[in-house]
Amino acid sequence: MISPHDLKGIFVVPGKNRRLCTKSFAPGPSEFDEFIIYEGGDEFRVWDPSRSKLGAALVLGCRDPGIRPGDVVMYLGASHGYTPSFVSDIIGKDGIIFALDFAPRVVRDCVFLSERRANIAPIMGDAHHPERYMDRACQVDWLYQDVAQKDQVGIFLKNIKVFLKDGGFACLALKARSIDVAKKPREVFAKVRAALDKEVTVLEAVELDPLQKGHCFFVVKNEKRKDFFQAAPQPVIQQSAQSTQKSSPQPAVRQAPKPQSFPAARPSSQPQSRPAQHQSPPPQQKRWLGQKSDPKYAGKPIQPKKPQDKKPGRYRIEPL
Repeated sequence: MISPHDLKGIFVVPGKNRRLCTKSFAPGPSEFDEFIIYEGGDEFRVWDPSRSKLGAALVLGCRDPGIRPGDVVMYLGASHGYTPSFVSDIIGKDGIIFALDFAPRVVRDCVFLSERRANIAPIMGDAHHPERYMDRACQVDWLYQDVAQKDQVGIFLKNIKVFLKDGGFACLALKARSIDVAKKPREVFAKVRAALDKEVTVLEAVELDPLQKGHCFFVVKNEKRKDFFQAAPQPVIQQSAQSTQKSSPQPAVRQAPKPQSFPAARPSSQPQSRPAQHQSPPPQQKRWLGQKSDPKYAGKPIQPKKPQDKKPGRYRIEPL
């Protein structure tokens, strides 16, 4: 028997493996060849975590990604719409998803999906420039990003500033290999978390191995960091009324110290010897390997080789 999950809109399939499912918002034929369970006149779609970063994060221990039924959602990197279809089931008829992608081929699939699911609104645009599609969307309660680009963190923070409400939640499915191939994934995750901590509050960070290799799932909250905006208190100098009425005395001029006289050195009867200057040794002639290794040639100059007459070549024609 299917039991409800701790999060509203998500259900758990009974069995040894922890499988999640959602109650279908648009009952009917299978949209992505997923397994469908019928119970009590309702249709439940089984969520495959190997095809969805959000599903993998929930299976691997993410406590709360922040999504609720009836939320307005901005989904960056919607692709063909597999994960947005499960988000559509969670938010229900009172919510709406702005599914953004820049590839016309996948946006076309999202358009076909939106014909069956009225709470999905496809948008074709580049997530690098939120100002170009800000007139097609509104302020959202939940923002999700699954964009495998080098500047994933910059894209994420830009869209948070433009679309996410104060106190809203956002999720980032980060791919380490898209940022830096040379570094280890955990080093990239630590660097990204430090960058996010400066702008938003990081609530959770879940590594998605082995379901999604080289990925980390960040859950953040859009709230201002008080420790970054509070200025350091400056000390206040309190002066009494009597001290202000009195004229401040002029500072005393500090005189430079007089030079000290030292006794003259006694002349010594012995003449002072100058230190011997370091003389570089005379350049040595290079020796061939036999002379260098043989001790009987040590200290003897190298005898130049006598020029030898070159023998005529084999095919050289001699003059008559």
